[in-house]
Amino acid sequence: MKFDFAIVIQFMPEILAGFLQTLLLCFAGCLIGIPIAVLLCLGRLDDGPYSRLCNLITDTFRSMPEMIILFWVYYCVPLIFDLRLSPVGAGLIGLTCYAASNLSEIFRSGIRAVPKGQVEAAFTLGLPERDIWLKVVVPQALRAMTGPFVTFGTSLLKVSGLLSSIGVAEMTYRATVISGQNYKYLELFTAVGAMYFIVIFPLSMLAQRFELKSSKW
Repeated sequence: MKFDFAIVIQFMPEILAGFLQTLLLCFAGCLIGIPIAVLLCLGRLDDGPYSRLCNLITDTFRSMPEMIILFWVYYCVPLIFDLRLSPVGAGLIGLTCYAASNLSEIFRSGIRAVPKGQVEAAFTLGLPERDIWLKVVVPQALRAMTGPFVTFGTSLLKVSGLLSSIGVAEMTYRATVISGQNYKYLELFTAVGAMYFIVIFPLSMLAQRFELKSSKW
């Protein structure tokens, strides 16, 4: 079977436009998910009903397949609340739920990684709780979170390919539509895979480097 590079060149602008859509949705989902993840993380670190609620929300979304989350948001939410959601809107909500639930666990693990002895020593020295968080907990937690956060970014990019299942015109969707018209599946999906590889492989290497450094600290 001959690989037709002319097809890849011909439809590369369309694939790049879809890839830009993918990156924008991932960035927006992560940006919205971060403050939600912080609230969930702080709630899970506390005791009481709020902690149990945050644990329930986090565990629910982390336990569900990403495809089910997207389908539920796109098909079920409009039925329940009597509203209309565009594929992009539903995809953004789905990615936000995925990001918030997973990032809350990353944040919680990073905070838990800070030695308790250092926090207790800061309390003993009479430091205000605000300074303990800003000068003791957060700097060390950020170092512990960096590697897992970059790894999560690669996972989010992979999950974004599922948005094509609800009609979001991202890269995979566009390749599916075009290849369905000209039957050039080999060329177009190879190009899509190459685009993902170009972005995800360096990020994976960066994540491994951060994790190696954090293990030495």
